[in-house]
Amino acid sequence: FLFIRKLTTEHPFTIIFYFMTISTLGSAYWTLNFWLWPSEQQWQILALIALTGYFGQLWLTKAFHYGSAAIISAIGFCGPAFSWMLGVILFDENLSPTAAIGAGIILFAGSIFVYLNKRA
Repeated sequence: FLFIRKLTTEHPFTIIFYFMTISTLGSAYWTLNFWLWPSEQQWQILALIALTGYFGQLWLTKAFHYGSAAIISAIGFCGPAFSWMLGVILFDENLSPTAAIGAGIILFAGSIFVYLNKRA
């Protein structure tokens, strides 16, 4: 992702196409060895995952194209902590105290990084 900023002449759709193509081909070996045909409901879920993955990749590519790669990367590292919080709020999940401390460290480090980067 850090090289996306250097690809200013490439259209975001081109970057997304190659990323998704390489990701698909890279995972094909493991997929083909353990393939089970999905049910109709599972195909719908897979289509939803593909659609949200596409838009997530599009927005991430645009963010790296227009914003500071350092800040966007730091915010990206906060993703696991935000996922944990959503799991607690939406699904009543419980994580260990060690996981909570780790999420706190990630959020703290990302915040400090953004703060120091803006000051410099």
